[in-house]
Amino acid sequence: MKILSGIYKGISIKTSSRQNYRPTQSKVRKSIFDSLGSLENFSVLDLFSGTGILGFESASRGASSVVFVEKNLSIYKMLKKNATLFSNGNFEIKRNDAIRFLKNTQPFDLIFADPPYNYFIRNSGIDVDLFIDMMLDKMNFQGRFVFECPYRIDISYPIKTKVFGETKVCVGKKE
Repeated sequence: MKILSGIYKGISIKTSSRQNYRPTQSKVRKSIFDSLGSLENFSVLDLFSGTGILGFESASRGASSVVFVEKNLSIYKMLKKNATLFSNGNFEIKRNDAIRFLKNTQPFDLIFADPPYNYFIRNSGIDVDLFIDMMLDKMNFQGRFVFECPYRIDISYPIKTKVFGETKVCVGKKE
């Protein structure tokens, strides 16, 4: 998987077919980042980081800092190795539950969340709208979030959505 644009364009990050994650496809990433525009000096939070591709792409496009949050130990270790591929990256990598981290963190300019597709089914105490409320609470004024989920999940917020096969990409803004 390669960085698509910016100062790190072309750098390949390591992935593993043995891990249980679903990296964001290149065409989906291109669409997301085209819609976001400049990320110059943004603080970015990448929840459920997996490979870290969304956070690394953000850094490549000018984000001033990226915090990665990943709970799975082996994926977390691979994420730390991937971070070493990027010189001058202002990265913080946390091994933590995304919801727990989100409840106790400072605000960000941009939040990415790409939970496992069965996440809201397994964690029945958390619904999608509550999760979006939590993200909005941890965003700076005019901050944005990008949330990836199965296309069949209903979201009551008035946000932009685009469907790519099984994936729905939702983009929202704090106003």
